[in-house]
Amino acid sequence: MHPNLKVLKMPSQETEFKHLDNQYKDEVNALKEKLENLQEQIKVQKRIEEQEKPRKWWGLWRK
Repeated sequence: MHPNLKVLKMPSQETEFKHLDNQYKDEVNALKEKLENLQEQIKVQKRIEEQEKPRKWWGLWRK
């Protein structure tokens, strides 16, 4: 292969990779957001369960 041809090929390949890279970054960021939202929901759920636990035990104990 002629050295000049290789040089001509590189930029188009590079821009293609950058495009893919940006696409993956967007997807990764979207997934990170979803994950953070889910973790927040789990925290809230755990807090609710922690608050309800004593009442449940008290209700069982009183019967």
